[in-house]
Amino acid sequence: MKKNLEERFQELGYVHRFPLAKTITVGLAPLCHYIDILVDEQQGTEPWIKFLNSFMSSTLGDTVAPTDSNHIIHQHRFVKDLEKRDHLIRDFKATEMNYIANLHNFLKAIVLPLRSRTKDKRKCILGAYECNQIFINIDDVYKVNTAFAQDVKSCSSDAIGLLFSRHLDQFKAYHHFLLGLENAKSFHTKEMRSNLDYHQYLEKRKDGNPTVYDYLLLPAQRLGHYKLFLQGLLKHTPKTHQDFTHLVNALAKIEAIASMPDDYHTNLIHIFQNILQSIQDCPASLISQQRCLIDALDVVEYDLCTLKPISPVTLFLFSDKVMVVRRPTFDSEGLDLCGLYRDVHTGSITTLLRKGDPSQQRRLGESKKLKFRGWLPLGYADLYQGVPEIPGSLMLVATRLANSPSNNIDIDQLLENYFHEDRAHLFAIPNLESHLAPSSSHSSLSSNHSILHKRSISSLGSTHQSSPKMNAFVKHFGRTRMKDVYRGSSFKYMDWQDHHLFARIHDLSMYHTVHNKSDTAIALINDKLGETPMILQHTYSLPSTLLVVAPSEIFGFNLAALSQHVVQSVSSSSGDEDLADLSVIDDLELTDLLLTNGE
Repeated sequence: MKKNLEERFQELGYVHRFPLAKTITVGLAPLCHYIDILVDEQQGTEPWIKFLNSFMSSTLGDTVAPTDSNHIIHQHRFVKDLEKRDHLIRDFKATEMNYIANLHNFLKAIVLPLRSRTKDKRKCILGAYECNQIFINIDDVYKVNTAFAQDVKSCSSDAIGLLFSRHLDQFKAYHHFLLGLENAKSFHTKEMRSNLDYHQYLEKRKDGNPTVYDYLLLPAQRLGHYKLFLQGLLKHTPKTHQDFTHLVNALAKIEAIASMPDDYHTNLIHIFQNILQSIQDCPASLISQQRCLIDALDVVEYDLCTLKPISPVTLFLFSDKVMVVRRPTFDSEGLDLCGLYRDVHTGSITTLLRKGDPSQQRRLGESKKLKFRGWLPLGYADLYQGVPEIPGSLMLVATRLANSPSNNIDIDQLLENYFHEDRAHLFAIPNLESHLAPSSSHSSLSSNHSILHKRSISSLGSTHQSSPKMNAFVKHFGRTRMKDVYRGSSFKYMDWQDHHLFARIHDLSMYHTVHNKSDTAIALINDKLGETPMILQHTYSLPSTLLVVAPSEIFGFNLAALSQHVVQSVSSSSGDEDLADLSVIDDLELTDLLLTNGE
């Protein structure tokens, strides 16, 4: 049986096994870790409920989702009324089909014809730019809801929440649409007044049909309907219902997408204007409706060879990029130089002074300007522990370069030159009393890699004491990177041995539908380990490290620790380490063991 099991795992690419370890030492330790937790929901979540609760109870933060779902559970008051519940579901299905039909009419009668005409100068009514500004990504919204509506038709009344959970990852299209909605309405009004061809084209297609303004409001109105529907359905769904948790999570996500502050766009524009005018050589492409400023950290950059300070810099964390900016002096602050400040109560960043104000210009002066060094997409960057010689230091490493998604690759590479020169950069919180004169030496990429391999970097089990500001920045970085790379996914946060872990929980049987899987997965199943390869065999891509855990009748748990790559700690013996029986009773002990080996 064991040989057969090994062969079936090997067919999935897991040709290496490794013995369990209580601690693990690595050459370069990441500060943020991303894990997929797989639960076999078809067999029920017992006995994993207690374990998962203990895993989540050790978190230092709420669910890292757009909104906290705790208030939904707290406010829940069950009212038993099956007839009302069935009526809500029937109405939801009917209105969803009507919504899809309206979006289809909008695209067919107005959006697609106008966009097709942009390619013909003689027939052009709206330019391509104007079309994109007015119609935003309405075609993406239509595609998302078309797929959603197909499943709505056949969905049972006991799986509505599960239906939402499987599709809401794609509802990021709504976020994009809502960000551009106010701008779209302004462009439409302007074109209606100044563009006679556009006005006449729409007048001919009126004939009792909704106006463009009406069509543009449909997605926001539909989100409002989803919110009311899910609230009503939860009212008539007991907490013991199999779909209750899915309904709660779906409502939390819908609330997050639908609740965008009225002054969001205004504040966002002011922030970017201040940054653009304060940073020398800052790319104009910084300004984007889909980007926001998350955090900023004032640090000092150190030479990786000499460990001497090079220059004071500020790390700006955006929703999709990390940007490095040089400060003029060690005692200056990046946010202050940009006319920005952090609210001590909410932690949010907003404008202190408008950069166009004369008083602000006089206060700063040209000599006080920041200077752009480089930036990198979050999907191509990661944070690692620094060197022990500089306590609390960290490294920003470019894990990937080039192959930019932009059409203008030359410009993208120019903006990333800072990371092309040296893929690893060492930073620490400023200590003004101990700073030496900035070093003028710059190490090469190859020498940096040599230094990283030779130098003794902090291990997972070591004490990595960082300042509260840096620790908060690392947490924000991991959270934001998770949201950017694994868009639309809700996940849990956990602080473990001074590292930040982000875990997504998936139904094992549906794992093959998940895009952008993490490199490490922990599969928690109720049946024998031998069933796992059968479930995973239809998955197109699998994590490089897989930990499969099942309950044992004799011991606490039965575990298989497998990898698609060679693990340095593997011994040459062919013992039973790959199918180890663990006499572990304490849930926190199991959590610690899994996370140690998962890295």
